[in-house]
Amino acid sequence: MAVPNDEELFLGGTDRGTRQIMCYHAVMTTSTGFWVEENPFNFSLPTFIYQIIVIFVFSRLTHVVLRRLSQPVAGIILSGDVLGRYQRFAYLIFPPYGFEQINVAAILAYMMFFFVVGVKADLGLMLKVGKKAVAIAFVGTLLPAVSVYLTAKALRHKIPHHFMEAQVLLAVADKWSITSFAVLSCLLSELNLLSSKLGRLAMSATLISDFIHLFLATFIKTYLLSMKLHSGWKGLSALLCFCCVVALILFVLRPIVLWLIRRTPEGALLDEASFVAVLTMALACGALTAITGFDAITGPFFLGLVLPGGAPLGATMVRRMDGLVMGILLPTNIVMAGMATRISVLAGARHWGMLEMLLLICVVTKFLGVTLPCFYCRMPHRDTLSLGLMMISKGIFEVCAAIRWHEDRVRPDTIRIASHLPFRAHHECVPQRNC
Repeated sequence: MAVPNDEELFLGGTDRGTRQIMCYHAVMTTSTGFWVEENPFNFSLPTFIYQIIVIFVFSRLTHVVLRRLSQPVAGIILSGDVLGRYQRFAYLIFPPYGFEQINVAAILAYMMFFFVVGVKADLGLMLKVGKKAVAIAFVGTLLPAVSVYLTAKALRHKIPHHFMEAQVLLAVADKWSITSFAVLSCLLSELNLLSSKLGRLAMSATLISDFIHLFLATFIKTYLLSMKLHSGWKGLSALLCFCCVVALILFVLRPIVLWLIRRTPEGALLDEASFVAVLTMALACGALTAITGFDAITGPFFLGLVLPGGAPLGATMVRRMDGLVMGILLPTNIVMAGMATRISVLAGARHWGMLEMLLLICVVTKFLGVTLPCFYCRMPHRDTLSLGLMMISKGIFEVCAAIRWHEDRVRPDTIRIASHLPFRAHHECVPQRNC
């Protein structure tokens, strides 16, 4: 049994090998108080509440100065590079046993966020799109992916071997060549451009590319699973399970929600029982996709997409979940990502500098892939430039991808942190409340 040192205990460790095993006393939920000489921070509930308060206070204080960069920077301040270097501070606020509970809360908030974004989305946009949106979706996604692949192939003798082992190039092409529908919708909402002609074009192109990416990623993941397990049947079984989840959402859960909506009086919000039922369905979809080996957000997001937005469902979700999920729980995800960003572990400027170059190529070619179809269609130059900047916006989708890498230990810390740094410098980085 290996027990990590103090630095590794804080923020999940920095090892690149096997997972560490930590032993600590059983943690009770509630404390009887310091009157009986008990430390409240040895109990999970006071610790969790204190963590939420500390994260909220630090993110708001940095927000006064840095605005949209506040949440990630607040995480870096709390990380082992700054305040976390002090052992007493690290163990008081984020003891080793306290990370699981706050991570679970952050993932739940992430699932609910994508569910609400899916509900707000208008799936009818895909049925009304023109050739321009389709061209932007395909060229804007394929050009950066192909460019990264060709660049990597040309420089294959200079690329570090561990980049290849960790499938870094595949991860970069997968996450940075697409535009997250959730990030773009939040950005356009902040700029009051959701109902504009340019905003609808951007949303249509993004929805098409994300929808195709979802199913392509499913097939690719199924193939990789079958190769890893040396069993084509297990890979096919995983794909069939995913198809069953999709069928369950389309033919069982969606009709139930539509029935609940029809029972709601016109102009009223969903009643308490209906609201809880819809939330339970979203969580169940997340559990099903997680059990079958896919992202936990895939199920809630897809369920939200197939449900009608607006009143009463969309209005109910926004009114009852915006304050708690978007205002308190979701920022913990961003701060936790900042806390996991240990800049001090970056070593070898040549290695992570090459990764930054690949990310830059991906962003630039993404911008070109969006603007070239616009120029071909003779769109005004100002609209073309604005659309290109919209489509390269980055936000919580990329943050949570980095968190997933950290938790699964499928990428070295240097790669994960280096891929996170351009996001920090991006001026569309995660609005304080909505994205």
